[in-house]
Amino acid sequence: MEQALKEDRAAANLVSLILEEHLQTIIKTMESYASRPLLLQAVMSKNSKKAEVHLARLLNDQPVLKASSLQTDGARSGPAIPVSGDGRENFAYRDWYKGVSKEWKPYVSDIFLRVTGERIRL
Repeated sequence: MEQALKEDRAAANLVSLILEEHLQTIIKTMESYASRPLLLQAVMSKNSKKAEVHLARLLNDQPVLKASSLQTDGARSGPAIPVSGDGRENFAYRDWYKGVSKEWKPYVSDIFLRVTGERIRL
């Protein structure tokens, strides 16, 4: 029994290390995108089409991500891939926005369920 517990702890530690490395890779990729001069220029000039090109590339580079968006004008939704909503939704109440806006640094929030009109199959 004690040997089985040791093996379980070792496996859990390994999974934890792999998950941490995976999250760090995603964070570094997103930081890289956040400092792209052409993306920043698109955001500053409010050129949604040019910004969407970068958002689509982010999803291509990180297949684990299912959507990417920019939040502008004090937490209001901006360009998004896939396109969702009318661009006026305010996300200031969300945990991830509260976390990231404290220091404007990467922030990993809790997972949240997004209503998309699709049903979740268990």
